[in-house]
Parts: sequence; C-alpha cells; structure tokens
Amino acid sequence: MWRDLGSARPSDFLFARGQTADSIVERLASKYGQRFELMVATSDYLEQQTANACGAECISPDMLRGLMQEARTRAKRQLRVNGSSSAEQRRLPAV
Repeated sequence: MWRDLGSARPSDFLFARGQTADSIVERLASKYGQRFELMVATSDYLEQQTANACGAECISPDMLRGLMQEARTRAKRQLRVNGSSSAEQRRLPAV
C-alpha cells in the first residue's frame, strides 16, 4: 500500500515494496485525476484507458522524452540569457 505524506503536492508518496508501476499509476490517477492536471506516459493501452477514465491525460514515452528535451533546451537558453556560467548549464540533467 502507499500513503500520502500529507503535503499538498500529489508527487510526494511512499510506496510498498513489490508494487507494480501500473498499480501506482491507477491509484494516483483515481485519487487525483479529477482534482489535478495529471499526465501519464505509457505505451500500455489498458493503462492509458484506465488513466483516461480517471481524468488523466496520456502521452507516449517518446512524447515525454521530447517534452523533456524541449524543457532542457529552454532551460539552457534561459540560463544563457540570464548570463549564467557554462558550469551551471552543464549541471542540467541529460534526457
């Protein structure tokens, strides 16, 4: 089982050992899908259907990778605009 840590952010959770990713996605989508904008990245059709039924948006893992690459590019550009050092830019995680 999982439990909410009590924060206002649905991203902070503890999960029991042995839980599947599918069960975690299903529980989070059913609990928060109507209250928050959730995005689930999965190529599993049944998981997409379940998440959509709970109010979450679904994208493919490739689409998620593209979104992350775009965000990284924007962050690097913003760092250059703000005059940051190349050392700060190197600390951005690769996607």
